[in-house]
Amino acid sequence: MLAGGQCILLRKGDYEATIVTVGAGMCAVRYQGRYISLPHDPDAVPLAHLGKVLIPWPNRIKNSQYTFKGVTYQLNTTEQRTGCANHGFLAWKEWQIEELSTTSVTLKAYVIPTTGYPFLIESKAIYSVDDQGLSVTLTSTNIGRQDAPYGAGQHPYITCNCKVLDKCTLTFPCTEVWDVDDKLCPTQLVPASSMHLDFTQERSLNGVKIDHAFLNGGGPMSVTLKSQEMSVSLLTTAPYVQLFTAEKLDRKGLAVEPMSCPANAFNSGVGLTVLKPGDSHTLSYRLMADLLL
Repeated sequence: MLAGGQCILLRKGDYEATIVTVGAGMCAVRYQGRYISLPHDPDAVPLAHLGKVLIPWPNRIKNSQYTFKGVTYQLNTTEQRTGCANHGFLAWKEWQIEELSTTSVTLKAYVIPTTGYPFLIESKAIYSVDDQGLSVTLTSTNIGRQDAPYGAGQHPYITCNCKVLDKCTLTFPCTEVWDVDDKLCPTQLVPASSMHLDFTQERSLNGVKIDHAFLNGGGPMSVTLKSQEMSVSLLTTAPYVQLFTAEKLDRKGLAVEPMSCPANAFNSGVGLTVLKPGDSHTLSYRLMADLLL
């Protein structure tokens, strides 16, 4: 067994995706032989949650503590520099293969109740390749007996065949972004232009650093990274998206995290989903590419 668990190869037309079972992770996606997601060694522990599924919350819970229905819960701190609990429980868990074909895989895992999160969640990640790209669907169901606070996201890094971001441009329609405090948790929603983070018109990423959550104004949206040779787009209806210019990965990819809620939603309530027993929640997106030369 590899450090990433089992390694699954999906192929259809010009697209090829390598998925690992630890964290239901996106290990690599290629279009006509070129990388459109930043790859990692399946027998290594990737930095920066590269490709991992983030359930039952994406990003940070401030001070690793939250209150739900009048009860305060304490989580383990997983990000020492901020004192936060980061990215949920399933990013480093082994997921089980439920269904598998040459073009699709369904992986399943459970969030097991703990003292900091005493709720029982069944989660499934479905990867499917076709002639239009790679589609990803994350569905979770509360199979416990009490209401559960919930959020979902994933941490893909889109890339133009590992080209450094300084040689790429970025375009996406979001016009509002969260400013953050010293623990990198959202404080207030502000115009993206006020933080020089408006990419509604195509802009160079040369020297630009981003680690912020943006509000999707509504409906389908596309985040497009472009080099001289190719363009890569992530399409989603997710209400929030976190962008990170991946300095710790030498800026060879852009984290584009579709999310059901921004960081610290368990405390702020912004975008928080409350799953009643038997309720389900689904988050989906598609990754696709085109050659320009």
